[in-house]
Amino acid sequence: MSGVDRYTFQVIDNRASAVQSIEVILSTELRERYQRRWFGASVRKLLGRLGRPRLLALYRQIVAIAIEIYEPRLRVCKSVFYGEIDDIRRGEFELEMLVAFRPNGHLGDPTEVEQFNLTLDVSRTGVRVL
Repeated sequence: MSGVDRYTFQVIDNRASAVQSIEVILSTELRERYQRRWFGASVRKLLGRLGRPRLLALYRQIVAIAIEIYEPRLRVCKSVFYGEIDDIRRGEFELEMLVAFRPNGHLGDPTEVEQFNLTLDVSRTGVRVL
């Protein structure tokens, strides 16, 4: 399976398509899309709130669940926050995840071929995959 890059319109491979979909999932609020109101992660609402350990744990859990539900080609194995404590409290941090890639996960095949690190740059303006 391949896809199209949303910025350059170039053809991308299966893994790049799965990584790109994470950015779409996490930047979409629930009920934001007219035809697919059930799609999204609603993590933008948490940004800008005072960063406390419980809120950060909730954010990490929502990200992992959203990826598990909407992107069957990836499975989050581990996630860690990076950033200065004051930046995290302002809602600006990096979330590094170890994800397992399942190239045929969208077809129901749970076979994992590789694991790789993925970094999300989170700020008040949104989520970006680095």
